[in-house]
Amino acid sequence: MRSIIPSHIVTRRTITFFQIAFLLISLGIFCGIMGLALFVTADDDPGTLVSLAQVTLLFGGVLIGLAGVGFAIRAATIKPDNTLAITVGNHMRDLFDDSYIYIRNLSKRRLGYIDALLIGKPGVLVFRIVGQTGKFLNEGGHWMKANAQGHWKPLSFNPTKEAIDDVQALRRYLVAHGQADIPVYGIVVFVESDPDAHLTLKNPVVPATHMTSLHHRLKQNYLARERIEQRTVEAIVEILSDD
Repeated sequence: MRSIIPSHIVTRRTITFFQIAFLLISLGIFCGIMGLALFVTADDDPGTLVSLAQVTLLFGGVLIGLAGVGFAIRAATIKPDNTLAITVGNHMRDLFDDSYIYIRNLSKRRLGYIDALLIGKPGVLVFRIVGQTGKFLNEGGHWMKANAQGHWKPLSFNPTKEAIDDVQALRRYLVAHGQADIPVYGIVVFVESDPDAHLTLKNPVVPATHMTSLHHRLKQNYLARERIEQRTVEAIVEILSDD
C-alpha cells in the first residue's frame, strides 16, 4: 500500500474552530455596532434600561469578538496532521499491496476535509476515523454513547452522517473532474479496540468496525470484487493529489 499525504492539511477539528471563530467575530461586530448606534441615537438622558443596553451591547460585542479571535488563533495553531489517520495507515500497511493507495488528511476547496481514503480496483473507500473510548450504540444512522451511569446519550457528533457527507462530496468532486460512476464507499473506524471502545451495531447505514477488525470487515463488502481498472485508480489519485 502506498501512502500519500497532501501538502495542504486542514483537519476537521480545525474547520470547526474556524467556523466558530467566524460566527463569534460576526456576532461581536454586530453587537458592537448596535451598541454604538444606541450611543449615537439615544437622548442625553437615555434612562437606565437604554444605558444598560448600550454598555451590554458595546462591551459584550468586544468580549464576543475577542473570543472569536481566540478560536481563530486556536484553529491556526492546531497540529495539522491527523494522528488517528496515521495509526490506521500504519495498521493497513502490510495488508494491501502497492496497487492500493492510501491518502490521509485530504482537504480541498469544493470537497472539504476527509480523514483518509483507500483507493484501489475495488473502488474508493472513505474513512471516518474515531479515537474516542467508551460504549457506543449505532442503530441505523444514529449514534449513542453510554455516560458514567450507563445511560445512553446522543453522541456529540454523528460519524455516520459525516461519512455519508464525505462520500457524497467526493462523488461530486470526481464527477466534476471527469470521473463519473466511480464506486465510492464509506466506513467508520474506531482506533481503540474492545473493551476500550465497545460497539453495539444494529443495522448500521454505514459499516462501522474496530481498526483491528478492519481488513476482515472489508472482505465482506469493499474487497468483495474489483470494480475499476488500475489506470482509473491512478487517474483518481492524480486528481486528488493535484493542488
